[in-house]
Amino acid sequence: MVAAAATSTATSNIKRLHKDWTQAKAQRDSANKARNEAVASLKASHLSTNKDTTDALESKVKVARRLHVRAVKEERRLFKELNAAHDSAAAAAAASTDLNENASQNTRQIHEASNNNSTTAEIPTQRKRQRISNQYIIYKERDDVFREWLNSISTIDLDPVDNLLLAVQDLHDRILHQSSNVDLPEFVIKNLDRSIELRQDEAERIEDDADEGHEYYISVLQSCSQCLKRCRAILRERQDDSSGEEEVDRRAAKRRRLVK
Repeated sequence: MVAAAATSTATSNIKRLHKDWTQAKAQRDSANKARNEAVASLKASHLSTNKDTTDALESKVKVARRLHVRAVKEERRLFKELNAAHDSAAAAAAASTDLNENASQNTRQIHEASNNNSTTAEIPTQRKRQRISNQYIIYKERDDVFREWLNSISTIDLDPVDNLLLAVQDLHDRILHQSSNVDLPEFVIKNLDRSIELRQDEAERIEDDADEGHEYYISVLQSCSQCLKRCRAILRERQDDSSGEEEVDRRAAKRRRLVK
């Protein structure tokens, strides 16, 4: 319950911060426009000999610049908080998954102890995230299950690229907490990888006019790619370890046969 509450809180924080950050970006752009207009008016006033008008415009430019700096600082502060909230959400999701797995194991042990051979009913303590996890492991060749899983961890009111980051982080957490790579859904990684590639192609077509929103979009996609690379690295390490153990077993068996 505590982990589930933490996950819910983290998700709510992301929604709130994303909304605040969007508003801060709009205020920053508005302040930037007002500053540019004030500077343009001041430059035009230099053609005039009216000193009072020039002084008033200089004062207006100073105020506009201060407001712009304040708006930029606020936008950057919220941007950092939003990134931190994503990290908190990933940590809370990992903790929630661990608790759900423990509850599932305890319930299965109770069923086994009571020699209940009937079809196990859905365990009440399992959350939707874990049920989706079980489904895409069992039916890992079905793309519709991937979409269902992706939708289950998506957050309303977030940009698609933010939800893509949540999905990659969720997959990374699941891989970290699995003891082997036998049931890991390779097609999920391929789908996520393809989604990242498509959005990177889309980002390259966008005009980057020094807009920090565009820079954020690019940085999130880079984070997705790096996280997915870590997923593949973990799987490769486990596969190498598994292959190494099998080779050791084969050599041991060969030695036993030679001794006989």
